[in-house]
Amino acid sequence: MQKTLLIILTTFIFSLTKATTPNCTLQFFLTGIKTEQELVVTKVEDDKSILGKTKVTTGQFQLKLELSIPTLVSVSITGADEKAYLYLEPGTVSVNGTLKQPWDLVVKGSPSHQDLLLFRDSLLVALDTYKRTNKAATDVPRNAITAYLHNLLSRRSNAFSAAFCINKMKEVYAEHIYILEALYNKLSETVQSSNAAVEVKKYIDVNNTLQPGNILPDFTFPSSNNKAVKISDYRGYYTLVDCWASWCGPCRRENPFLKEALATYKDRGFRILSISFDDNREHWLKVVADDKMEWQQVSELKGWDNEFGKSFKIESIPFNILLDPQGRIVAKNLRGGELFKVLKEKIGLK
Repeated sequence: MQKTLLIILTTFIFSLTKATTPNCTLQFFLTGIKTEQELVVTKVEDDKSILGKTKVTTGQFQLKLELSIPTLVSVSITGADEKAYLYLEPGTVSVNGTLKQPWDLVVKGSPSHQDLLLFRDSLLVALDTYKRTNKAATDVPRNAITAYLHNLLSRRSNAFSAAFCINKMKEVYAEHIYILEALYNKLSETVQSSNAAVEVKKYIDVNNTLQPGNILPDFTFPSSNNKAVKISDYRGYYTLVDCWASWCGPCRRENPFLKEALATYKDRGFRILSISFDDNREHWLKVVADDKMEWQQVSELKGWDNEFGKSFKIESIPFNILLDPQGRIVAKNLRGGELFKVLKEKIGLK
């Protein structure tokens, strides 16, 4: 018993010692520090906790932090509106410049931060390409981002920054999940255990669930007249499960297409089930009436916290899934004329 207690106490003391031992020294060489100001370093992800803070009166100072893994942080200082984002690693990291121009800071000693800068540059190139192609060739920017990520992983598969970059771009691959899966599989085992990589894996798993041919899991929702409605109630029909919100402009711009599709194909066995991501009942029902959405409306009135949205990691709307009469997924994210094209192929014109 005494031996067991000694082991527990020793382990506990060791964990405390480990948790409070700084292993990252931030050396700052900042311009523009004229009076006493407070500098704060905060984790960007996870618990968003403050990793360290200090009062500074000159631009040259240092701050010691404890990091278990490479970590993305924000650095803010009183008197400066901007925040600097740094990807820190254990060791000594120097920061030169001014926080008023955070992206121009010169950061040395953290390869992960260099990954972040290159990632930003690849996104800027992709965005510029997207604009120059008049947003017509979405494959072009996605391919540019993919090329950068593959390059990063070929050099640094053990980089936690790689998992961060992939996680930030995962929605780009919603319709090309196999590419995202290939990127994830290139991460080392250690990095795959990070929070960012876990989020990527969840996204992959959810999207694999939503692949054409799979049965959409059943859900029950409260309707606008407080009756329970299930997705399975629509077996026997081609059904568009439509996620939207009254405050979402792009969602409302889809409503005329939905009305026309229902008027055209209702007699051929087409139905719509709209799941609102609203949290205000009055506003939700007002827009339903204003837009003449004369089909089944349901909502938990929990905003983004609704069960359907959380289960499928839906982070942007409008989002929809077309089901066949057996409840199998036919297609996702059909917009405007795309819905008519698929319906015409599946059930024909009137």
